[in-house]
Amino acid sequence: MADQTGRPTAPHMVSTLVGRERELAALRDALVGALAGSGSLVLIGGEAGIGKTALAARLAREAMDVGVRTLVGHCYDLSETPPYGPWLECFEARHEAAPTSPAPPLLAVAPNHEAFFAQAIAFFAALAAERPLVVTLEDLHWADAASLDLLRALARTLAALPLLLVVTYRCHGYIFVRGRYAACWAACTIRISVPRRTDGCVFSQYRREARLPVAHRLLREGAGEACRVAATAPRAARSPSALAPD
Repeated sequence: MADQTGRPTAPHMVSTLVGRERELAALRDALVGALAGSGSLVLIGGEAGIGKTALAARLAREAMDVGVRTLVGHCYDLSETPPYGPWLECFEARHEAAPTSPAPPLLAVAPNHEAFFAQAIAFFAALAAERPLVVTLEDLHWADAASLDLLRALARTLAALPLLLVVTYRCHGYIFVRGRYAACWAACTIRISVPRRTDGCVFSQYRREARLPVAHRLLREGAGEACRVAATAPRAARSPSALAPD
């Protein structure tokens, strides 16, 4: 998809994530850049349940709609995340989808970390050369040190690749300004801080698509604010007009 100047454009979709227009616009701009061959690293930060994953998932769906390949890796609690955990998930998913070409790097046979980094970067570059690529890493606050080092190394190459790297993390309770985290910030092109939405924004979604049961719709499209929505959905069901925005 391109505009009149020939520059690739992201799809124009009506967002159901009410109150997230600014964040979605920034993500779509980053996608446009990747489609044009200039990738970037996007860090999406916010408190638990605020909607970081919802934003990343929306971007991935829109990217797939225009033919972009997507991969997702997850970080888990520090006691459970293996070295390179989110990256290995990406490699495994790609191998299962297309086991022939290009082959993902194998940590077990790499002689050292530097060689593994080089293989991983070459793998992503080869994938992006086939067609634009969006890689999402969820919950960076639980990432192991090796994964952060690879993130930093890959981020340095993105400007010349049709590759968008999207990372989500929790802001509160974790320090992202020291050591390896600081290096990730330095490589970051775009930083998105996801704020809490007002009750009016949350329930605008309910009013716009009230054909589904209130609790089901709000929990499914609540942009991640599940706890607050779950607590207030019964009140919305009893008297939706009482929850109109101020």
